[in-house]
Formats: sequence, C-alpha cells, structure tokens
Amino acid sequence: MVVFASTYRNIQNVVPSLNLPWNNEPYPDHTWISRTFKKIPLIYLECVLIWSAYLCLKESDWRRKGILASDSTSVETDRYAYEVRPAKSKRKFEKIRIKQYLK
Repeated sequence: MVVFASTYRNIQNVVPSLNLPWNNEPYPDHTWISRTFKKIPLIYLECVLIWSAYLCLKESDWRRKGILASDSTSVETDRYAYEVRPAKSKRKFEKIRIKQYLK
C-alpha cells in the first residue's frame, strides 16, 4: 500500500491494535484487505488526490497565475528563504536567496 507505506501483510498485523468493534469475528487477512482496497471507486481516489493538491496549494500561498503542477515530491512556492553559503570565488560567506518548496 502506497498510501500507508506498508504492505497488506503489515496492515493485517496492525488491524488488531485499531480496537475496532469486530463482534467476535476474526480479523481480516491480507487477501481480504487487498480485495477490499481494489473495490474503492476510482472517482473517490481522484477526489482524494484533487483535495490533497488543493490543500498543498492553499498552504503554499501560491500567488502567481498560470498552470501549476503538484506531484508527490513538492509544490513550488513563490516564497524565498535566505541561507549563508560559502562562495569559493570570493573566499567568503554570502547570504543567498533560495526558492522554497512545500513538501
């Protein structure tokens, strides 16, 4: 499972610790969990993806107009941070602007 960064067998081992009301039924095994995840409608997964991209863009305070692509690595913002780095040519430290990415 990419969402939980875990395999179906690991999820099977986590289920008892969730303390869900099972009414004396056995806990689901990894095959049942995988079949159930395959039944999730595609439109639901698309809505989750759209909503998470919206929240990332809202958090980044994006002010520019135009197309912006957000992926699983980061979202580009129009904010800058300052870092002090050594400049070899000048043999001293300089304060430079670095574009921030929301991860």
